[in-house]
Amino acid sequence: MVAARWRIDHGEAPVDAAVREVSEETGYDIVIDRLLTVDSLHLTLGAHSEPVDHHAIRILYTGTVVGGELRHEIGGSSDTAAWVPLDAVDALDQVSLVGVGLAAWRAAA
Repeated sequence: MVAARWRIDHGEAPVDAAVREVSEETGYDIVIDRLLTVDSLHLTLGAHSEPVDHHAIRILYTGTVVGGELRHEIGGSSDTAAWVPLDAVDALDQVSLVGVGLAAWRAAA
């Protein structure tokens, strides 16, 4: 499972954005297997400036690595790409989306 702060480009299909972002952030080529879940996040951003009401629709897919080579992203939103044993994930510093994705994955298994 890959978790990152992704953005869909204007006019881009969400599934295409997922494939592109995995490639950009990990070096892997993937195929999307299926939609896992859709999540909504509402919060206020901007602690040091004018507050911004932010609403994100977060789309999670399962996918299979079909090529590429694991590498760290350079100059992007991630700093490290690594495989982590599933039982070690809870001890990591993580965004809330990781918990959402793991819960959906476990429910679907």
